[in-house]
Amino acid sequence: ERRQTEAALRRALYALEVGELEAGEDAVHKAIRMARELGDVASEALAHLRWGRMLRHHQGDFTAARVHFERSLALAESARLVQVEVESLLNISASLHESGDYSAGLTTLRRLLPYCQGLGDRWLEMSALRYLTYVHKDLGDFVQARAGIEQTLQFSRVIGYRLWEVMDTCNLARVHHHLGDSQGALELATQGLRLAEEIGSPRYQGYAWMSRGLASMALEHHDAAREAFEHSRRIREQTRMPLLELESVTGLAAVELACGRFHLALAHVERLLPVLEGPTLVGVEEPAWMWLTCYRVLRAHGDRRAPPLLERAHQDLEARLARIEEEALRRSYLSIPTHRALLQEWRRLVEPESPPARPG
Repeated sequence: ERRQTEAALRRALYALEVGELEAGEDAVHKAIRMARELGDVASEALAHLRWGRMLRHHQGDFTAARVHFERSLALAESARLVQVEVESLLNISASLHESGDYSAGLTTLRRLLPYCQGLGDRWLEMSALRYLTYVHKDLGDFVQARAGIEQTLQFSRVIGYRLWEVMDTCNLARVHHHLGDSQGALELATQGLRLAEEIGSPRYQGYAWMSRGLASMALEHHDAAREAFEHSRRIREQTRMPLLELESVTGLAAVELACGRFHLALAHVERLLPVLEGPTLVGVEEPAWMWLTCYRVLRAHGDRRAPPLLERAHQDLEARLARIEEEALRRSYLSIPTHRALLQEWRRLVEPESPPARPG
């Protein structure tokens, strides 16, 4: 029965990777039931951890995910399973910052990193550092994010753990894009795609294609960008990651807008508007870019929906900013190019230029 529990956990992990959510949930239920019958606390804790990751990655249900991470944490603490305990805390911090509570996620990680260093466990230390770089990236501290990812990437290569190498390479590509190094971002994204294909990871193929699209777009290679965004969109649809699929659709809209194909851009934007009209964009990786792209497409069409949409975009940005406590981090967050651009568009809307004074 213990082997069956381990097999169920492996099936759950595979299902998480390929997006087979029903199969993954069934496997997790089975693993929890068998683990409880056996009194196998470690397997039960891992099952809750993987269930939480399914909810976090694929459904964006961070509240439900945290319930499972908290359960995994409690079980790990009761059995002194240090690695599962740290992984549970890392996922709790990630679900906090991905739901917009940057300060809470950052506070947890700042405490966790020294704890892992004190344990003398480089694996756990690099895991904590990796999650910390995600927060730095989302808060606009791209220099700090790059330094952290370069460190974790070197460790991934040394220990030969290719999944981590893929993760780090794809994240480094996105950071180089934000730093304005489009050619470097394209090269890293291409490396990430090759690695993701070699290990058979559809999820990270989607990330790599997305980074290729962004880099190609910045280089004005519009055909390549369109192809990359569409590859990313299809993969994310197949692996059932709807929030990340929206990011790919945003890329497609941005390409068509740049090419002057406004009717195609609007068709993509119409897919995004129902999400923007909803109560929240929790889980969307770069919401400001989505808002900004939709606004610019609607404005290009002279669509009367453009001004109220920009007003809601500004409100969303202000609400996110209000959840960042440290002033230095608030400034960093506002320095992100899409955030600056959104604020500039909003100011033009609410503060129209005064007419020139009459001579004499």
